[in-house]
Amino acid sequence: MQAVRLNYDGEAKGDAVSPFTSPVKGSKPYKDLVTAVKHGDVNKTQEALSEGADPNTCIAESIWKSPMLLVAVYKGHLELVKLLLENGADLHRQDQLGRQAVHEAATCGRLEILQLLHERGAIINAINKLSETPLHKAAFMNREDIVHWLLEHGASPTMTNSKGLTPADEAHRYGYNELAFMLKQAEGYKS
Repeated sequence: MQAVRLNYDGEAKGDAVSPFTSPVKGSKPYKDLVTAVKHGDVNKTQEALSEGADPNTCIAESIWKSPMLLVAVYKGHLELVKLLLENGADLHRQDQLGRQAVHEAATCGRLEILQLLHERGAIINAINKLSETPLHKAAFMNREDIVHWLLEHGASPTMTNSKGLTPADEAHRYGYNELAFMLKQAEGYKS
């Protein structure tokens, strides 16, 4: 199974804009968008977007330079995720660790959001900079419902991360033995 890594590495050169900043960074719409998304305020988010804030803005103050969509997923705000996507948020946009919204949904156990992201074209086997898939993240966090859903929707249980570990290995490593067993069984069916 082929993994897909979308690259947002590198520095801006010349007039180019870094993928970790926004053309309106520091402006009122930018500040309003960051504040609204952090607080899960759909109406204020809509206002900021209407005033020209970029839905693909990354929080410059964040150590990981998280895109607004990742923040909304992390906070569990389904309506905010929908609003950002409807206004052009790139569901494949990565933070500086290479995490996409689909990784965050799996990590945080946000099944409804994961389903929405999948419907919108999220890559189930997307990998971050550590070659972790959403299935690795769900296994690491013992999110059994997410693991089941991911497997049902084509997630590969045999992909290894940068340490050579499968999702089953991750689950076992953290003592989630029932989940590790289930993933090992899935490996046999999808190898």
